[in-house]
Amino acid sequence: PADPQEQGYDLYSFDPTQTNEWVNYKPGTGSSNPSFNLEPGKGYLYAKKATAETPTYTFELTGTPYSGNGEFPLSYTEDAVFAGWNLVGNPYAVAATPNKPYYRLNDAGSEVSASTESSAVNAMEGVFVVATEAGQTVSFSTTPSGKGESIALNVMKNRGTVIDRAIVRFDEGGQLPKFQLFENSTKLYIPQGNRDYAVVRSEAQGEMPVNFKAKENGTYTISVNTENIEMDYLHLIDNMTGTDVDLLQTPSYTFEATTRDYASRFRLVFSADENGASTGSATFAYFNGNEWVVSNEGDAQLHVIDMTGRIVSTETINGNATVKVNAAPGVYMLRLVNGNDIKTQKVIIK
Repeated sequence: PADPQEQGYDLYSFDPTQTNEWVNYKPGTGSSNPSFNLEPGKGYLYAKKATAETPTYTFELTGTPYSGNGEFPLSYTEDAVFAGWNLVGNPYAVAATPNKPYYRLNDAGSEVSASTESSAVNAMEGVFVVATEAGQTVSFSTTPSGKGESIALNVMKNRGTVIDRAIVRFDEGGQLPKFQLFENSTKLYIPQGNRDYAVVRSEAQGEMPVNFKAKENGTYTISVNTENIEMDYLHLIDNMTGTDVDLLQTPSYTFEATTRDYASRFRLVFSADENGASTGSATFAYFNGNEWVVSNEGDAQLHVIDMTGRIVSTETINGNATVKVNAAPGVYMLRLVNGNDIKTQKVIIK
């Protein structure tokens, strides 16, 4: 491109070894050759102030079209500020898919949100990927990848645009540690062991913590979409209020949050049906007088949930158990959680 200073724009590269990770490129004004080369496979941030007259800009690149194999080395410095993170670019003139899950930069260049490698990267788009050790590479392919299987939770403020995302996937793809450009941004993430993730892999059913941290006090909404997988059961539980949301019936949940709230706000409970067979709806309890007789093996938790999604009671049981009925007449959902095995049953109390 032409001289950035003369054209009024900035070009940045990403250097994970520096505290100020964005390196600003500005060649000297009046240079005899004010052009520069963009490295294939490397991502850059192009910034120019928008005005009412020109809200968008175009620019022209010259050179030889890329003809390589789409594989590029990743940098990894263990003690770097953003150790292992690389801003890479799709080198092709058409959409391509990387072989790693990645973060896509928003239009303002202010934050990132997670995507799986089954999602295509646009031509000339830069994305963040991570290397976990030295010598790793990333590959872009113009051949469409297989469709992934996942649940994506998206968080918005005041029902606006998506500001962060957490993904549970059931295919063979990779996981993605949580990464943000700014630590105090609103974030939605999944803690696993001693590390936080934006993309995790899971078996077809289970219960998973989902943490949330608000940048500012206000009203937020979490919405869900599933990709290429049928769900028998998908509930989001608000640990703060006790609300249990059936996301298959109501695919979004709006809540109030403050910056002082505990991060461990939610749990996601799910049962996925990958082969068209029911996995979570077998009868496991029946009434005997004023008690429930529950068929179970080992330690488990029995949740009683009303039709608004509120958890009425929770009992810890071991093996087959008899549980007292402590609910007003009405329709309820029983949920039996035994490790990764989750069963649900609709009941009527008279």
